[in-house]
Amino acid sequence: MLRYRDPTRHYPLVLPFPFPHPCWGGIKLATKSCLPISILHSLFQPSATNIPIMSSPHTVRWGILATGGIAQTFTKDLMIDPSTRNVSDIKHTVVAAASSSSADRARKFLEDCKCPSSAAAYGSYEDLVADKNVDIIYVATPHSHHYQNTMLCLQAGKPVLCEKAFTVNAAQAQKLIETAAAQKLFLMEAVWTRFFPLSRAIRTYITSGALGAVHRVIADLSFGEDVESTWGTSHRMVNADLAGGALLDIGIYPLTWCFQTLYATVPRPHRQPPTVASSLSKYAPTGADENTSIILTFPRGPGAPPHPRTASR
Repeated sequence: MLRYRDPTRHYPLVLPFPFPHPCWGGIKLATKSCLPISILHSLFQPSATNIPIMSSPHTVRWGILATGGIAQTFTKDLMIDPSTRNVSDIKHTVVAAASSSSADRARKFLEDCKCPSSAAAYGSYEDLVADKNVDIIYVATPHSHHYQNTMLCLQAGKPVLCEKAFTVNAAQAQKLIETAAAQKLFLMEAVWTRFFPLSRAIRTYITSGALGAVHRVIADLSFGEDVESTWGTSHRMVNADLAGGALLDIGIYPLTWCFQTLYATVPRPHRQPPTVASSLSKYAPTGADENTSIILTFPRGPGAPPHPRTASR
């Protein structure tokens, strides 16, 4: 059950299908507010099995697309020196940021986040993706714009870390994945929940058999807000034209727990998508969903309980 809204009218709400993409580990997920630095380390650390560890740290040069609150949170974390956490083989720096409104706003963003003074400030996303000094781009626009912005980056040959929700429907997600795969570009949705130590421990306990057979998962996330007084009718949270609503804004967190428990713990060759039953209550002034409930039924596979497993949220 999720207390806020979603756009059925302008964006057909297809439950994010767990695409078999190596960057996602086969699960459609998304983040809370920012990706922890520990995750970013794992994205760029060389494999111990086939790539030698460098004597000096490798520096990843980031471009930040959009300058809102989530971008600021992410970038400030990114600028913390990894050596303060006993990480010595990688460093991160921001070499450019872009605001769709003006270069001045991008410059202020860079200053507020204490980025290097040499970082470029752009007043258009096109200029950012054309910057040859940028190794990877973090997309931090509202999720209604993720498809267009991420596609812009991919078509410019840039790897992408995209904020949640990855896209507003499964068709858009599939197209981005195909584009990235065709160009051999890294593409990932920023989901920190799946990398929590608790998340890893739960998956380990399940796959080891220590917990026995898991038959059902129940996950719930709600916000205790009065919708009308907090967001009115124009805020992106309730604006159907901006893909507002419960499912796309916070629904991904309960889905993360359901999928990583009943899907990711199944051997990859035997993973199958669940059947879906769902209902929602709309926020009358805008039509976005204020409350969404979903029941997922996962097929029985090798090593699974002798009947279908379910997850509800």
